[in-house]
Amino acid sequence: MHLTVRAGAVIFLLSVAAIAGSKPGIVWDAGGVTGRDVWSARGNGKKVRLRTGRNDEDATLLTVSPNGRRIAWWLVAPGQTALRDLVVARTAGGRGRNVTEKLDGKVVTAKFTGDSKHVLFIHEDAATGRADLWRANARGKGLRNLTAELTGTATGTIHVSQFDAEVLVVWEFADRTGLVLADVRRGVPTVLDTDLPEGAPGGYAFWPEAGVLHFTWRETGAEKDDLWQRDETNLERRVTEIDSARGLATEATVAVRGVELLLVEHDDLRTFPAPARILRVSRGIANQRPVVAVEGDGRVRVYELDSHDEPRELLPQESLDEVEEIVVAVEQGFTYVTGKSEGVRRLFFLVPSHSSTPGDLADGLPGRVGALRTLLPTGGLIFSMVAEHGSFGEFHVSRAQYVVDTLIARTDLVGLPGRAVVSPKSGDVLFNVIAMPEADNRVFLWDRKKDEIRPLTPPNQRPGTFLFTR
Repeated sequence: MHLTVRAGAVIFLLSVAAIAGSKPGIVWDAGGVTGRDVWSARGNGKKVRLRTGRNDEDATLLTVSPNGRRIAWWLVAPGQTALRDLVVARTAGGRGRNVTEKLDGKVVTAKFTGDSKHVLFIHEDAATGRADLWRANARGKGLRNLTAELTGTATGTIHVSQFDAEVLVVWEFADRTGLVLADVRRGVPTVLDTDLPEGAPGGYAFWPEAGVLHFTWRETGAEKDDLWQRDETNLERRVTEIDSARGLATEATVAVRGVELLLVEHDDLRTFPAPARILRVSRGIANQRPVVAVEGDGRVRVYELDSHDEPRELLPQESLDEVEEIVVAVEQGFTYVTGKSEGVRRLFFLVPSHSSTPGDLADGLPGRVGALRTLLPTGGLIFSMVAEHGSFGEFHVSRAQYVVDTLIARTDLVGLPGRAVVSPKSGDVLFNVIAMPEADNRVFLWDRKKDEIRPLTPPNQRPGTFLFTR
């Protein structure tokens, strides 16, 4: 079915639209010159304003709890940029609770724990400038400073376990930059780097499973980071001198080391050799087979790697100057590659077959490939095409069978495509369009089951962050 949607025919206000009860909720922040609010849309389509206090206060959406029941946002009073409070509320509606109302200073960042029972945040004291890690329960009560007994200050960088209630904080001591690991339930911080060689954090942290932490650390004098693992009994160096590391949804860390890609699990380490230095790794690893871009012989090549077979070149007939992104649909194995050939950005699609011929999804479409490339649960891809002069754009969707349909055409919503968020539960899509020339930013919902697009925000409301609750 073709997805070209005519605005006058099917677009109508979300506030009067019925959404199936199985649909996830939606939260976003928006407002005018008199202040910004946080809003939510329930499963039945009714919009709810999550009240922030006075009408002239500005609210900026931060995050949603993993179970989708709670939401957190920043709250800033007019003219008080140095003072920033944290508010939590139920996504279903009701007045939010100002967690930091009795604290003088500003909240730097905030995240919910993986079990959704607590909210963690870094708060910088207005008088001393010191930043600490604080904890409150998901309702905003039980406020506690977890790092009050430590010397130094938090940097504002926190990594939260997606499984339970552990948090890793980058900490500035008087003589070094280190790491503090905190058990949120017990409220006990541990200075992690006392058992590490002298050095500094590398910036990466990920929990591949509950109780197991992967993080990077650069030893003093070294030029590259090492990947370390900490579990309930051991602290060990798993991989040395890596170029980069990234956590995977498949509960593993992928690390790049020159011409090697390493898949690091809690009790396993696999190496995938590449023909040349690895520049880029795919988002998503289908069947444990990573796709990488490598540099060699004056051009960039794309390979699928296997720990047992020889690397397979996916675009042997293409001469690429640069590969910008590789996306792999984990379940279906479809691969998308965005790269430049002689200055022209192209978007390739490959099916999971050794005999498959790649196709250019942007071939024949007006304009140039934009930056938006969002994967659907079905393995399809949403991408944007933008006019050369930059005054309009279009959303398109690939059905993963070399078929490209127009999701938003120039004749429907004239403007520039922004970003898109996909619900992993329903596959519905939130996206924003910036109408030109007035630069009016609006958020729309694509209900994929009904094949309808509806505006979520009215004109001139300056929407910012928008998320599905689960």
